[in-house]
Amino acid sequence: MYVTAQKRWAGIICNIFDTGSTESGYGLLLDGTSGIYFGLKVPSAGIQYASSGTNTINLNQWHHIAGTYDGQEMEMKVYVDGVEKVKQAIAGTNINYTPENDLLMGMYKDDDEAYAFPGKIAEVRLWNVTRSPEEIHQNMNRRLTGSESGLVSYWPLNEGSGNIVADKTSKGNKGTIDGATWQQAELPVKTQTSDEGDPKEVVEEFVEEEKTVTATGTVAIADISYKGKVKRTQSDEYVEIVNKGTESVDISGWKISSGLSKRQAFTFPAKTTLEAGKSCRVYTNEVHAETGGFTFGSSSGIWNDKGDEAKLFDAQGNQVSTLAYGASGIPGIKAELGVPQLTIKVSPSAINKQMAMGSKVTFIDALQLAIRSFLEDDNEIESPLSQMLNDPGAFDLPEGADKAAATKVLRSYLNQPTSTLTLQTAKSEYPPENGEKIDSNWIFLLQLEEISGLYWVIIDRSGAKAPYNYGVS
Repeated sequence: MYVTAQKRWAGIICNIFDTGSTESGYGLLLDGTSGIYFGLKVPSAGIQYASSGTNTINLNQWHHIAGTYDGQEMEMKVYVDGVEKVKQAIAGTNINYTPENDLLMGMYKDDDEAYAFPGKIAEVRLWNVTRSPEEIHQNMNRRLTGSESGLVSYWPLNEGSGNIVADKTSKGNKGTIDGATWQQAELPVKTQTSDEGDPKEVVEEFVEEEKTVTATGTVAIADISYKGKVKRTQSDEYVEIVNKGTESVDISGWKISSGLSKRQAFTFPAKTTLEAGKSCRVYTNEVHAETGGFTFGSSSGIWNDKGDEAKLFDAQGNQVSTLAYGASGIPGIKAELGVPQLTIKVSPSAINKQMAMGSKVTFIDALQLAIRSFLEDDNEIESPLSQMLNDPGAFDLPEGADKAAATKVLRSYLNQPTSTLTLQTAKSEYPPENGEKIDSNWIFLLQLEEISGLYWVIIDRSGAKAPYNYGVS
C-alpha cells in the first residue's frame, strides 16, 4: 500500500462491523498517526486491535503490510515490510462474522461509519492459514500464481481499466470498483515464474524507487527516517536494522555509518543479538528501549534530508548492507547527472550477490561512476563520446565540435525512452568484449538506439582503478 495521508480507521482491507453494541469481522486499518491497526472480533470479547506502533508507516512510500491470526495459539501479529512489529495475545479461538459485512478494499464501512483509504493499493491477498514470518518475507515483493496452498482469494489489481477486479484463485471472488480509480505506477511487486522456487535473477527496471537497499545476508538496513520532527537537532531520526533470517545473529561490533558524514558512526556494543524476524533502531540522539535503546548520541542531525547512503558493516569490516535515498538514490543520481529518463535495469538478487563478493564500491557508487564515465571519458577510441568527437557529422555535430557539445548530444541520447543501462551478471547475453569479469568489477552495458553497438563500463570493486568504458559496433 501507499499512504498519502494518515486517517484513523481508514480501511485497507476490512469487513469490520462495529456500531458499539454489535461487532463482527476483521480488518487492516490506518491508525491515524504513523502506523496501522489489525483488528478482529472474537465471540468472548469485543474487537481486539493490535497496533504496528509509531513510525512504522511512512507517507508517500510503498509498504507491504500483513496481519495474521492463529486461533490455536490465540495470538495476532502485525508485519510491516516483512518485519514483525507486534505480537498480541487474544481471548478467542475463532473470528465472529455475525452480522456479516461486505469485505471492502480501501474502505471501512458499516451501518453508521465510513472511512476511505487515502492512497494506493497494489494488490490484496487473503489466506486461510497462518503465514509464517519466512513465508511473508519471501513472497511479499513477488506476484503470486493464484494456486498457492492456503490462498483463498488473490486480487492483483492490475486490470488497468473497467470496474471489475478479478480474483486470480479458482474461487472467482471478483470485486466491483466504486469510487476508486486506476493509476499506473512502478510497484515493488514483481512477477514470478514459480509459486515455490527461489527468486530468479529477473532483470527489473529501477525508475521510481525512492530508496535502494542492498544486502549480502539476512541482516540488513530496513529503513531510514531522515526527516526528524525535533527542530534543529533532529534527534528522532533513526536507521532500522532487521534480521530477515530464521536464526538469531550476534551483531556485536557491527557498525553503521553515513556516506556523507563519515565521522558519524555507531558500533553495536558487546553481547548484542538480533533475534530472527526482529528489528532494532539506532536513533540520532534519543533512547527508545522498545527498539533496542541504541543511539548515535549526536547533537546534530546525521541523515541528510536531501539524500544519503547508510552503510552497515559486520565485525570484520565487511560491508553487508546499504540503503540509499533521495539525491543519493537512483532517481537522485540520474537527476544530478542530467539523465532522468535513462532506464536502469538490474536484478536485485544480482546486486546482493555481487556485493557479497567483497565490494568496497557500493552499487550506488558504481552506478554513478558508470553514468559519469560515459558522459566524460573519451580515452577509449570505441567509447560513445570518442566516436562522436571523431566523427561529429554522423551525430549532427559541426566539424570540430568540442567535448562539451558532444556530451550535450550524448546526454540527449541517454534520455531517450529506448536507452538502457543494465547491470551485467555471469549469465548476461552480451559479456564484455575484453573479457572483464564480475568477480572483481561492477560491469554495466549501455544500449542506445542513436548509436549502434554495445558499450560497457568497467568499475573496479576495490576502487583502486579508474573506471573506463568502451564498445563494439
